[in-house]
Amino acid sequence: MYLLWFMVLISLKSAVQYADGQVIGSWRPMTNFASVRLVQCPKSRGQPWSCVPAAVCPTSWYYCQMDGMEPFVCCPQPVMRKRCGMLYTADRDVSYVPRDQMLGAAVGGIPLRTATSSPWMVAVGEQQENGSVDWYCGGSMLQADTVLTAAHCCTRRSPDVVRVGELDLSRPDEQDASPEDISVDSIHIHPNYKPPKYYNDIAILKLSRRAEYSRYVRPVCLPEPRQRMAYVGKHAVLTGWGYLSFGGERSPVLQEVSVTIFNNSDCMRAYSGSLVPRRNYPEGIINSQLCAGDPNGGKDACQGDSGGPLVVREGDVHVLVGVVSSGIGCGSKSFPGVYSRVSSFVDWINIHLR
Repeated sequence: MYLLWFMVLISLKSAVQYADGQVIGSWRPMTNFASVRLVQCPKSRGQPWSCVPAAVCPTSWYYCQMDGMEPFVCCPQPVMRKRCGMLYTADRDVSYVPRDQMLGAAVGGIPLRTATSSPWMVAVGEQQENGSVDWYCGGSMLQADTVLTAAHCCTRRSPDVVRVGELDLSRPDEQDASPEDISVDSIHIHPNYKPPKYYNDIAILKLSRRAEYSRYVRPVCLPEPRQRMAYVGKHAVLTGWGYLSFGGERSPVLQEVSVTIFNNSDCMRAYSGSLVPRRNYPEGIINSQLCAGDPNGGKDACQGDSGGPLVVREGDVHVLVGVVSSGIGCGSKSFPGVYSRVSSFVDWINIHLR
């Protein structure tokens, strides 16, 4: 039982401390005369712990950080973390290095052969008057009844259905997929999303029922809270059913493309020029965004990929680092794609995962 990991020290000067944790400072609560030692959350002994807002983990009293007046506590990562981001065994040799020798498409990527290669991928749609569904955005499964997508996918239109376990949107009976449509029960747009600005472009869809996990349907992992710049220079993969080129045709088959995560300062320079619409990026690129693409151009998200996942592989686990948000053109060398940086929103996301 994890409570055995701790040694609690109670006195007028010290409240809690891990037996195997490193003390990193102290904090004096406004409502208590005793000070509380801040500790490093353990990263070993079988299960890592995260430093999260106390409101997210109300049963923990092991303080690790203060953000203004808000205390953060060490909290065991959900058991779901052990199940998230894992591919079906036969697909775990998928490589996320650039594939320059492969041609194809979501721009510059390749069509996937099986839905097991991206089991957290979700199609976000809106039912039409004739009974058909327009799958106009993407999303990522966080848990069986929760999908993460872009806020602008939920304000310009009203998503009312998602499809999980899909590969080819034009062939619901295809092999190597197990599509399932689930209606959307509620939409939660980040409170600080203020269009036409693309900041805080993130939203959560709660489903009317839980999806059934299988080799084709699995949740992706969230990054560590407040892990902001750790992925610069890494290769990441984005997936979607978007356009194959700017103003071109959409792909009915799920595409994947390998891109490189850029330094925000480089991206800031790209998006501070006169060609960038100030109404969308009045402050340029900010820390809660990240950019990804190819330094030579030709690999990018495009229209219809919005809301979809950008994932980084860490061993056998796939971590959701970005949500497709915006950009100028598709595959431009001058303008990498812009994503909502998921680590900046983990605190808010966790509230909706309870």
